[in-house]
Parts: sequence; C-alpha cells; structure tokens
Amino acid sequence: MVSYDSLLKYSEKNGYTITHGEKTSKTIDTEFGKRKVTIEALKMVKDKETKNITVTYGEKGLIYKQEIDMVNEKKRENSTFILKDTNLIVKKQDDTKPTAMETLRTDLKVGDSIAFTERIAYKFEIPDKDTKEEIIGDHYYDIPPNLEKTKITYKGKQIDCFIYEMPEKKAKAYISVDSGFCYVLEESQFGGLLTTTLADTNMDVSKKKDDLVLSNGSFIDIKISGRVSSISDGEITLKKTITSVNDDGTYGTISNIASTVVTDHTRTIKEIGPYGKLVVDTTEDKEIKSKDHFLDVIGIGFYHESFKTSGQNATVVGDEVTEVIDTVFGKRTVSVRTMVNTTIPDNPVTFKIYYGINGVIYKIEYTTKDLASTVTLKSSNLLTTVA
Repeated sequence: MVSYDSLLKYSEKNGYTITHGEKTSKTIDTEFGKRKVTIEALKMVKDKETKNITVTYGEKGLIYKQEIDMVNEKKRENSTFILKDTNLIVKKQDDTKPTAMETLRTDLKVGDSIAFTERIAYKFEIPDKDTKEEIIGDHYYDIPPNLEKTKITYKGKQIDCFIYEMPEKKAKAYISVDSGFCYVLEESQFGGLLTTTLADTNMDVSKKKDDLVLSNGSFIDIKISGRVSSISDGEITLKKTITSVNDDGTYGTISNIASTVVTDHTRTIKEIGPYGKLVVDTTEDKEIKSKDHFLDVIGIGFYHESFKTSGQNATVVGDEVTEVIDTVFGKRTVSVRTMVNTTIPDNPVTFKIYYGINGVIYKIEYTTKDLASTVTLKSSNLLTTVA
C-alpha cells in the first residue's frame, strides 16, 4: 500500500479494527528527497491477530515507510517496507530542491533597509494574595441611566446588556443588565482596537458584585486581543484561580498568563557617520549601530559577529541539517544551525538559524522554558534573487 487512505480502507474491508495512536511531524530523507511527513502509530486487531504499525506518510497521504509488528496464535513477525519508486508520483519542481537563492549586498548606503516580523509566545504563572475587589472589581461597572440595550452571546447563551460608552477613555463596555458585570470591553488605543472578552468562569456573574461569593476553585478566564502596543498586535489570555480562602478575608490566587504578540520591524539607514557608525531608524526608535549589528538579522556571519561582541556565551549543538522551507521569496533550501546560549545558566536559550548557501538568514527561532520567538525575514533592498 502506498496510500494512507487505501491502507485504512483495505484493512477495514478485511475485518480489522483500527485504533489511531500518537502522531508526530518531522522532515525526513526519502528516496525522493527531503519530505515533511507525519509518523503515526496504528493498532489493527482481527480475531486473534494484532498488527502494530508505524506508518510514515506525506501531506497527500503517500506512504514512504511502514514498520509492522504482527502477532497471531502461530507466530510473530517484524517487517519494514520502504517506498523506493513509483510512477504514481507527480513531482513538483519547487518541492524537491529549490535552486533559487538570495545574495546579500554588504556595501551599505543611506536608505538601505531590512524588514522582518517577530512573533513571541510565552506562558507563565504568578501566585498572589488578592482581595475580592482585586479579583473581580475591574469586571463590574456602576450602571448609569438611559443606556442603550443589546444582546451579546456568551457560551451560546444570549445575555441582555447595556452599551456603556466612555468617550473620555475611547472605550465601550457591554455590561449585564442584571448585575453590572462586563462581558466585553472595546478600547481604541495605539491607532487600533483592543478587545477584552470573558472567555470562561465558574463564578455566578449574573449576581451583583456585593452578592457574589468567591470560594476555593473559583476562576475567571479573560481573553485580550488586538492592538496591544504602539507597534504590536497580539492575543493574551489571563486565567485567575482562587487556591485558598484566608482568615483575613483575602484569597490565595494563581494567575496563568499566555500571550502571543506579533510585531513588524524595520531598520533603515538614515546616516553613515565616522568609523562606519550607522544612524538607523527602527520601528521603536532611532539607534546607533555598527555594520554587524545592522546586518545581524539577515546575514549568518554578521549574526555571529554581533553575538560575540555582545559578550554572550553560545555553543553550536549537533550537526547542521538541510531543509526546504517556505519563505517570502518562495521555497528555499536552507541549512539549519542549532545553538544554545548559556549566558543565564538557569534559563538557557536554544535557537535555530535557517540560512541559505549565500549566508542569508530567512528565519531564527528562539526558545526558553517560558518563551518561544520566531523572527522571519520580510524584505530588504540588500537582497538579489539568483535563479
């Protein structure tokens, strides 16, 4: 069988009961080049026969490898099938080994620029001691008179709400007619919209704040999305859970926070000063940079030079591997270099650099125990594509 779907249909037709197990994704070497594949554990049972199969297949369901452990009353057999060739495959030119590549101009001039996107995701938790007001006070409003009514949907249920507009804050709150609890808050800030929404709670927020009783295990889960800063869009979830009720009327709490923030960055040379110092406009501010620090996001050699001069400690781990990745320029064959920064021993940073044969960096991935960040190249007038 060379098709994943055909394997399942054939096995079911022949009376096997199929159980799907763990799946993982990776890039492997095949007879047809590097391929992104899914590796899945299958268990097939019929009467007194059991087959444990590890099947490796591509995005279109083509099976590249099967490892089978078969047991019945008479024997146990282990076998491996590897796809060598077939005329059923239509090869795409850019799906095997893309030959196009970018080259980097390094004789810098005024007006040269680099644009890249940074995506940061992190998770952490904060234990605390809070009062009732600190836990829920910000979610309740005193209801002014003569407000317009509307309905909002929370967990599939229609909730009658007032629309409370606050022009001085450039904000609009949708608050429960019965309790004054805010289900949705919309704020205009940083030239965009930031929306705070109740995602989930086991508190009875149909009650007014003074009537609401908090207990061990009570939680409120809030989602914040939109323009989170002057240069970034993102999504933040904040779940606060009560872990203890204290004799002094306070509560022990745990806040679990998860955030994903996306920022588009630019670096543009405005002036070249003495000793090659560059005056650079960035997304955040105007900075003075060396040539190495200007090019460290786009050139592998400059990345390492910039890293060394910053006084940080990093080592290369493992062998470099070759992958085909999607870039803003199309598919590119890249080398992937993995390094570990141990400048902070208790929180090492692992990062992977994806760069082409001419040293152009297309992507950098950073991970720590709490954070994952990806920097992706968008454009630059320093690059020329060579077929």
